[in-house]
Amino acid sequence: MIIDSHAHIFTDDMIEHKDRYCDDKQFALLYYGKAKIANVTLLMDSMQNNGVDASVALGFTWQKNEYARRHNEYMAMVQERHKGKVYAFGAIALDTDIYQQIKNIKQIGLYGIGEVAFYVNGFTEEEETIVSNILAIAGDMELPVCLHVNEPVGHIYTGKYTTDMQRLYALLSQYTNTAVICSHWGGGLLFYELMPEVKKSLQHVYYDSAATPFLYSDNIYSIAIAICGKEKILFGSDFPLLDYSRYNNSIQLLGENAQWIADKNMKKLLRLL
Repeated sequence: MIIDSHAHIFTDDMIEHKDRYCDDKQFALLYYGKAKIANVTLLMDSMQNNGVDASVALGFTWQKNEYARRHNEYMAMVQERHKGKVYAFGAIALDTDIYQQIKNIKQIGLYGIGEVAFYVNGFTEEEETIVSNILAIAGDMELPVCLHVNEPVGHIYTGKYTTDMQRLYALLSQYTNTAVICSHWGGGLLFYELMPEVKKSLQHVYYDSAATPFLYSDNIYSIAIAICGKEKILFGSDFPLLDYSRYNNSIQLLGENAQWIADKNMKKLLRLL
């Protein structure tokens, strides 16, 4: 079985009238112009074409509450319509009470929160406080959180911002009861798990492979397994940026470890086991 733990979908209206939603600076920074954007129909087509059995459809970090609300209503609808195929995470708005938003995400049956990202301002002290609140509340409500984390070196691309690894580590270490997915291999955070105290503090943290073909050589898989273990790595495509076809060979070469990354670890997070 293959579960894509990192796919992005938006409502039909957000696709058809994308320019209208660009009054939200977070959305505009990432999706203005010709940037790829998809709905659940395109996701299901890609899954069928690539032999993907299920996908975790991620929400977005909006500035405007109304857009986040519409997004979450859509996520709940597609999750119900494609039961067993789509497991949705909820969108968050930066301008609205975090507790009430997460409570609503839980009430409508979504499986988690995220992808939480700060494309406009980066990971500032104010945004750190927001993440702290999200992690605390999500832990109480037993919802996993997906955090967008970029590597601090290398080429620049749309949506990339610097995350201070020391601050991120300190933050994650405070909320060990909250399952956290650090996207894009945690921006390299996983390498610090070579330090025994870091490894112990981050037992609740997982890393996904989203956008790997654009970021790392294929060695990243075997190196990550050696550092933090096969139980902490999730296959994620970053659809519609990429699909499973770009990852298939790399994952199949992992032999007996492949199934942990392809579906077993995500099943655990989704409480499907």
